[in-house]
Amino acid sequence: MGRYTAFRFTVDASPRQAVMLARHAGAARFAYNQCLRLRTRLGAITAPLRVA
Repeated sequence: MGRYTAFRFTVDASPRQAVMLARHAGAARFAYNQCLRLRTRLGAITAPLRVA
């Protein structure tokens, strides 16, 4: 059995870095939603993917 170690830390970003981090998170969320939307539309057209 493995041993798990957890770390807790905070990001102390400058105001400019905070803006950039927020923009990055927003862009990632947008990209995820776009891919999810495409997958949902394809799923309605084609048979669902089967993972063995």
